[in-house]
Amino acid sequence: MLLDNPFIYQQYRDTGAMFPSDISDDPWVLYHGTSGTYSESIEHDGLCWTENLYTRADLVSLLRIFCALRWEGVHGHLQALLYYTKIDFGSDSCKPIFLASSAYHASKWAQRNHAGGEPATAIRGCFNDLLEYVADPILRDKAKPLSDYYFKAWPELEDELRSRDVLDLSDAARVHWVAE
Repeated sequence: MLLDNPFIYQQYRDTGAMFPSDISDDPWVLYHGTSGTYSESIEHDGLCWTENLYTRADLVSLLRIFCALRWEGVHGHLQALLYYTKIDFGSDSCKPIFLASSAYHASKWAQRNHAGGEPATAIRGCFNDLLEYVADPILRDKAKPLSDYYFKAWPELEDELRSRDVLDLSDAARVHWVAE
């Protein structure tokens, strides 16, 4: 059931409650933190995964870079991709939609820096880590190699796990490879 804008701004400002109590206290009401940008699409098509956002193949392409480098990144986003998206996607390119039991918990995912959920946040974080890798020689010098163990759950990464080609490159060549 879509409600006609039940969010009451004044109530939120005064009490911190995002919705009237008959909504927020109902255990059958679940929340999804989605930007208003998608409201028309949700009303038309329902709340469903949009494959044009990113696919399992897109994730594997990104994971290949980290795997080839045997690098975990800087801010911990790689772990979210390695574990949660593996579960989310299974072997498909379609992932489930997750709902929260409170508007407060769902609201995080409606914010710009978390748009698209945990996997999309992790994807952006991983790209930022790669940008830092390219830009910062001190970061590259301090980077500890990550064990192959972390990548073994993804069968698509087998070739990278057998290869040391990228690791054997000079620092400049490796930076160029990552930048490409």
